[in-house]
Amino acid sequence: MEPYLERFKRLRAAGLWRGNPGGYFMPPQNAATPEIVAAILTFMGRSKTNHNRTYMAMYDITSNKVRRLVARYFEEKGFLRVQKSVYLASLSTKQYRKIADDIADMNALYENADSIIFMPLNDQIIAESRFIGKELDFQLATQPPSSIVF
Repeated sequence: MEPYLERFKRLRAAGLWRGNPGGYFMPPQNAATPEIVAAILTFMGRSKTNHNRTYMAMYDITSNKVRRLVARYFEEKGFLRVQKSVYLASLSTKQYRKIADDIADMNALYENADSIIFMPLNDQIIAESRFIGKELDFQLATQPPSSIVF
């Protein structure tokens, strides 16, 4: 319970207070200052330093049915299809582990010689990458839009 007390203290220090009987934190009149956003993200368990990482997922799957299931799964999880068997996504470590575990579980269900690769990409690799041919909106995969509503 102690970590929550620290989070509550940070929320109060940022100018948030417990405003209604339901226990929601109400922002003050001049909301959306960087301190308040940081306090809310910390309270939610996500700090600014806890950012997502870009992952590339690639596969070589022989079965059409399994390949379609994996492709659909990746797209449902927010991956951007770059090529027929190559995907990009911005994921938290928790999301990445869950997806990798799910794919490993799927792969273990049948006998196969398939390969599925997850590769983390850093900012330098992304900046130095060149795409020739089909134009891609690479920013959608590396920095998906997000918002906080007050």
